[in-house]
Amino acid sequence: MLARKRHPPLTLIKIIALCIEQGIPGSVLQIITGSGEFIGKILAESPKVNAISLTGSTEVGVSLAEIGAKTLKRVFLELGGNDPLIVLEDAVKFANASRYGLQAGIMSKSVERAMRVAANLQCGAVVINGSGNYRHIEQPFGGYKMSGVGREGISGTLAEMTQEKTYVLKNVL
Repeated sequence: MLARKRHPPLTLIKIIALCIEQGIPGSVLQIITGSGEFIGKILAESPKVNAISLTGSTEVGVSLAEIGAKTLKRVFLELGGNDPLIVLEDAVKFANASRYGLQAGIMSKSVERAMRVAANLQCGAVVINGSGNYRHIEQPFGGYKMSGVGREGISGTLAEMTQEKTYVLKNVL
């Protein structure tokens, strides 16, 4: 189910319609339009919803996490933040002082030095010799601190949204 901001939903509505025309059942892919805070609260409180993934504001994310915690609902959050671009090694302390930690970029001629700096950053991804504004669809995407909880991306979302079950068979042979 996709929830979209109330102002620009027409493109997403058209995409959903095209998917249904191509044979994807309407019960598999759905869209809700409206205020994220309002719709998110309804979904988070619903006993029919097992998990929520939100890309949005820190304030709405905290609210949904509080609601979801009451029923141990799984909540995955990709929230706000600015991605620092590290030019000097001593800038790490300034980057880590932020309440956010989504992504960062490091510019350096030395890969070894850049990797040392990257290891000390509190963020979900680091781009060496480029800005933090990078995302590949296969890359687990998410942040540290107030930038969110959990990971998005094809493999990350599948892993986060899947409940595993163990079956133990005793005395069957």
